[in-house]
Amino acid sequence: MEKLDLDTIIKYVNDLPSLPHLVNEIIQLTDDPKVTARDINEVLSRDQGLAAKTLRMANSAYYGFSRHISTVKEATICLGLKTVRSIVMATSVNDMLNKKLEGYGLDKGKLWEHSQYSAIIAKQLSNKAKKAGFEPEVAYTAALLHDIGKIILNDTMKNAYPEVVDLVNNKCVTFTEAEADVMGFDHAMAGARVVERWNLPSELVEAIACHHAPELAGEHIQLATIIFIANAIALRLEKNSSLELTDLLQYKKYLDLVGLDIEETLKIVSEIGPFEV
Repeated sequence: MEKLDLDTIIKYVNDLPSLPHLVNEIIQLTDDPKVTARDINEVLSRDQGLAAKTLRMANSAYYGFSRHISTVKEATICLGLKTVRSIVMATSVNDMLNKKLEGYGLDKGKLWEHSQYSAIIAKQLSNKAKKAGFEPEVAYTAALLHDIGKIILNDTMKNAYPEVVDLVNNKCVTFTEAEADVMGFDHAMAGARVVERWNLPSELVEAIACHHAPELAGEHIQLATIIFIANAIALRLEKNSSLELTDLLQYKKYLDLVGLDIEETLKIVSEIGPFEV
């Protein structure tokens, strides 16, 4: 297959729906120390569909609040500004991530499930990581968006998939390495361009670009490492319902980098349980 160039990547990114302006407004608001729950409520009330989806997710099993949350203002007070920001981001990309991706062999909803599960794991690992250096909600967002590049490359992968799989099976390379070899870039690179065009923070761009090779990250290597670990754990648990100590031994150097030990990581993941949102 003929390799594509960066200009072609940009063309695909241009075809991706933009983040709603309201989402960027929420992101900016939640960075303001003077913002109130009322301010958040007023902004989200301008999009009743997004507000309803935000409330539905706020009441999901994962957040486990003891009583039903009935308003955005209440959600902001009960869950906090940063958590509501993460929920708004998740609801805004839900439709994109829910699509069937034939190029990657993913049925409808599978990319969303994997992305959300990875995000939940990344957030909880960040809460316990001794060397994180970033907020857990940042890890949640980065993990939520880490595979968004697959949406961009789906059509191209329909043609490239047989060649990619052949490389994986016969050349002992990873899927991502084969992806880059066949097409000239991989879904991590494409995903980084997506979030860059959405004007999201540089730490998200770098973490997504390097989520399969965190050692290549620069300033935000800890964040990229957390996403790498969360993605690996989510993939393992999606194939097998249990996670063992031996499964994590291969990631020890990455766990050490962010200040997590294997036993602690196993405990965190066991407390999260199977995917449910």
